[in-house]
Amino acid sequence: MKVPTLNMKKLLLKNKLIQTVSLITPNIPEAEILTNTKIKCKEDMIFAAHKLIEIGASNVLIKGGHLTSKTVEDIFVSKSDIKIF
Repeated sequence: MKVPTLNMKKLLLKNKLIQTVSLITPNIPEAEILTNTKIKCKEDMIFAAHKLIEIGASNVLIKGGHLTSKTVEDIFVSKSDIKIF
């Protein structure tokens, strides 16, 4: 039996699981891995969330606790809305 690699697990998550749930809630490092982008600010979080929507996510809530800003902001993105908490 072949042991799944990290890359295989990431592909499974992107191609199957993300499309079947109503909300995904990655933190910054997880969103960076899933979108293959670097997130350094709120605008990068929104960009990454839109990439996850393109992959097939219905709704995305990226948790902003890993950013170095004084204020922690979480970003919610759907196909028709963006909210910052």
